[in-house]
Amino acid sequence: STEQREDRLAVGDAMRPVTSEMFVEVGTSLSEAREMMAENGTGALGVVDSQGKLVGFISGGRARRRP
Repeated sequence: STEQREDRLAVGDAMRPVTSEMFVEVGTSLSEAREMMAENGTGALGVVDSQGKLVGFISGGRARRRP
């Protein structure tokens, strides 16, 4: 069954490798973040500060809604 196969898989076997296109800086506009997600086929982006430190994530759903 699918559940049994998933029980034998490690996260590393199913994950998508991280690339620089999966990150945006805190000052990136929501429209640019949405465009990046669409271009890269990702549902979320990591958000980094000016030193490159991961400070959060933005999901596709959140990027489509205004805060």
